[in-house]
Amino acid sequence: MKDDRLLTSANYGSVKRVCLMAMEDDLKEVHRYMITLSPGVEVEEIAGADHAVMCSRPRELSDLLAKIGSKNSKRDTLQPRHLQEMEGSGGGSSKHFIPVHGLCHGAWCWYKVVTMLRSEGHRVTALDLAASGVHPARIDESRPLLDTVAVAPAGERLILVGHSFGGLSIALAMERFPDKIAVAVFAASSMPCVGKHMGIVRELMRERAPKGLLMDSKMIPMNNKRGPGTADLTLAKLLMTPGSQFQDDPMMKDDKLLTSANYGSVKRVCLIGMGDDIKELHRYLITLSPGTEVEEIAGADHNIMCSKPRELCDLLAKISSKYD
Repeated sequence: MKDDRLLTSANYGSVKRVCLMAMEDDLKEVHRYMITLSPGVEVEEIAGADHAVMCSRPRELSDLLAKIGSKNSKRDTLQPRHLQEMEGSGGGSSKHFIPVHGLCHGAWCWYKVVTMLRSEGHRVTALDLAASGVHPARIDESRPLLDTVAVAPAGERLILVGHSFGGLSIALAMERFPDKIAVAVFAASSMPCVGKHMGIVRELMRERAPKGLLMDSKMIPMNNKRGPGTADLTLAKLLMTPGSQFQDDPMMKDDKLLTSANYGSVKRVCLIGMGDDIKELHRYLITLSPGTEVEEIAGADHNIMCSKPRELCDLLAKISSKYD
């Protein structure tokens, strides 16, 4: 912070800069003075905006950013956030982890695992699926995932990691793009099988899950007698969204959707959380897909990425190394 030579004309000074002035910002005169220290900076003003311009004038800011992007971009179109992250992370690593969340969750639930994997040099793109996370409406449950896999460059080794209901989404990607996926990891996840419709997973939940769990629409108290829970629990309760299992979707009833030639040709690993109340359901799903490898994580509950993130990260790195 005290190095006068840190920013250079050749690098920092060579990048085009635009300063947006929020006209109700108490610091706007400071910003004006900073502009005088950097000749050549373009200036745009936003009337009525305070310092938190993205909150006070989001529409005006968005329009202005689009205008600036159109003026200075080398591309004709702006890409979705998950595709930008895919291009910009990982330093060119040939391995690319794509964790996919389950019902009522979003990309946020992977925050610990993503941080750990990236700190170890892995490339990671966490996605918000349609009808979940940041998407309020059902467009296509797996569209962001399919789009991401579709644009992956040739030679990149994709490692899909599906949690819970997200297993159905990575199954669709496996069926569509089997040659792009090095291995699919089902982490405490619904793993469909060739020759049976994907809706069978829900049917098996009704038959085999412990009574009163998940599928009976009861409200299960999240707090316990020892207190209000952990910070992770608070985070999850704030971020959880309504979800749909798409019971009436024809795709969920198509016995021929997943084929041996595509979906069945992708290597699969099933991770079982030993503290997961539905681990026996996962074991049964494994019997329907011979050849699936199995790894167990002691002490992990159903939300394996939250309860045992370090162990999950280490196991994913081990799987990644095995399927170079």
